[in-house]
Amino acid sequence: MRGTSALSGLSSSRCSSPNGCLPYVRQLAAAGDELARAAWVVQAGTAVSSRTRDGVPNSVNVLHHAAAGPVQCEVERWDYKAEVERFAPVLRTVLKLTR
Repeated sequence: MRGTSALSGLSSSRCSSPNGCLPYVRQLAAAGDELARAAWVVQAGTAVSSRTRDGVPNSVNVLHHAAAGPVQCEVERWDYKAEVERFAPVLRTVLKLTR
């Protein structure tokens, strides 16, 4: 938990990992944990590899962050669809951020 508290005290609200082969988005702390600010982990999948995990296609995350309006970020995950030979959006996650 010390690492989580340290990360939440930084000026960044997102921590991105370059390539773990399993795409996911998770809030760093469970509900009720006291952190300095909201913090999220955005794990990238493998974008263009022939070495994918069983049942997990190539994927990429696209981050959308508006300059004005609510303080939030949208993570849009795109998975490769072999049957149509292109990437398609499959999941959107809104991250509530703080400044």
